[in-house]
Order: sequence, then structure tokens, then C-alpha cells
Amino acid sequence: MAESPKVTVRLPQDVKDAVEAATAGTGQSVTGYVTEAVLQRVDRERRARTALDALGPFTPEELEFAGELLDGGHRVEPGGFRTAS
Repeated sequence: MAESPKVTVRLPQDVKDAVEAATAGTGQSVTGYVTEAVLQRVDRERRARTALDALGPFTPEELEFAGELLDGGHRVEPGGFRTAS
């Protein structure tokens, strides 16, 4: 396998500590952990772009509904009906 180029990144101390704790005793390196996280983010953004290109931008109503769901103020009942929580 070809050697990967070296990249230096700065992480907040709490993030560095969390990554080191997550990899401790697992045999996984910090580099491997960060690489996996970056690849997941790249894939998620690629899939989001593909969906946006196929479906178009969200309407203001869809954005409001999503915001309500994320704020925890409403939940979706089976069948798609919103109810106050």
C-alpha cells in the first residue's frame, strides 16, 4: 500500500482526549479513527448533494417542519401526523 501523505490538524483538547479514549486498547490508531470519520462525513455530504440535486431545495414549510422535529417540540406519529409532545 502506498504511503499516505501527512496532514497536520489541530483538535480541541477535549476532542483529542475523546479520540484517544475511543481508540485506547482497540488497536486502532488515531489516524485510522480520524480517517474513518472524515470518510463518513465526505460520504454523507456526497449523498446529501445527490439528494438535493435530484429533489431540489427544501421549501420553507419543509425547513420549518424539520426545525420543529430537531428542536424536540413535535414528534411524527405513524402516518406522518405531527403532534405536540
